[in-house]
This record gives sequence, C-alpha cells and structure tokens, in this order.
Amino acid sequence: MYTSTQYIEMPRSGLAVQIKALPPAEAAALIERAPVGEAVEALASINPGLVQAILAEVEAGARRMIIASAPPGVGDQWKHNRQYPAGTIGRLPTPYPTSSLSARTGPSQLLAAFRTTHRRGRCGCAA
Repeated sequence: MYTSTQYIEMPRSGLAVQIKALPPAEAAALIERAPVGEAVEALASINPGLVQAILAEVEAGARRMIIASAPPGVGDQWKHNRQYPAGTIGRLPTPYPTSSLSARTGPSQLLAAFRTTHRRGRCGCAA
C-alpha cells in the first residue's frame, strides 16, 4: 500500500542527490549499477518528471526490475506515466497519499490529517 511518506521532493540518499544533478542518461547509468532497492528509494524521492526521464534511459530489463521492485502503487504509476509522450503533463502525476482514517473519524481529525499531509507536500501538490 502506498504511504504518505513516499514521493517527497527531498532526496534522502546519496544516490538521489547524485541523479538529481546529472542529465537523465548519466543518471540512468548510475541507477543501473546501483542495487535495485537503493535505485527505487532514490527514484521515489525525486520529482516524477525526472523519474520518467531517467527511466526512459534505463535498459529495458533493468527498468522492468526497478518498476517491479517499487512499492505498490508507485511502480504502477511509473509504468502508467510512461504511456504519455515526453514533455507532457501526463508524465507528472504521482499517486496520492492514502490514509487509515476510519468511518468514525470526526471532521476535526480529518482536517488535521489533511493539513498535515498537505503542509508537508505529501499530496503531490505545492506545499
């Protein structure tokens, strides 16, 4: 299940910092040499448009492995975004955060959860 801690535009690993600073083809070369888990973590922490540009440069077999190893929802979104032409808005969506609110959650609790998610930029929108 997708959690609200994913897709934060804040690199958490050295690999993420490196790939953000490189052109997509060079970033793809680094991603291909990294352990799959580390590659997924780095990609999940950067801008979705950059993720698509990098994945487009990754060798097909490695790309399939990376997408398959991503958390549920994230890999599916990466795969879905690839169907749109480069440079279009269709490549930018990110999965929205889900919550574990129950039917008994009151309005004040709901608003507090929404504000926390939105304030931290975890909803895929500008915070």
